[in-house]
Amino acid sequence: MLTATPDLIALTRSQMGILMQSLSISMATVYLAEEVSNGLAPKLLEIFVYPDHLLPSHPSALDHLTDTASLAKPQVMLLPLVYENHVLGFLRLGREQPAWSEQDLALIGQVVNTLAIAFALDRRNQLLYQHQQDFVARLLHQVRNPLTAIRTFAQLLWRRLKHDQRNQELSQGILQEAQ
Repeated sequence: MLTATPDLIALTRSQMGILMQSLSISMATVYLAEEVSNGLAPKLLEIFVYPDHLLPSHPSALDHLTDTASLAKPQVMLLPLVYENHVLGFLRLGREQPAWSEQDLALIGQVVNTLAIAFALDRRNQLLYQHQQDFVARLLHQVRNPLTAIRTFAQLLWRRLKHDQRNQELSQGILQEAQ
């Protein structure tokens, strides 16, 4: 499932704020890409759009990236967010001035690197959280199995030893501990 955590969204907004203040950006979009291993096109999730009226009216954000007319314009830049040879997302920038200076490109490169690292860390944190949840679920299942057996045997013992007060107290204690 393709999701962006609130921390990732906040970091993306702060990085894009740096670019927009420094470079007179007129439009910007940041996409989070789903990791795909079978060669299919990745699903994309928009996590930042400026200005807000650029939000798509259709669910496929990939159409924005494959629009060759917008990619051919010199003032529009589409950059992959790559970390350890994995494309984790895309950054699309546009402005009215067609030429990007060396300083502009250096700043954009720093933001691209920061976002790529943040996307990778966010993805790893989500995977670790999922592994932790799976581990805890398996652990609880493994712990419940013996406790269910102990509780069942304690109930049987309690029923059989109803007349003996001392043994009944022992079986009642076992039942309470198992629960």
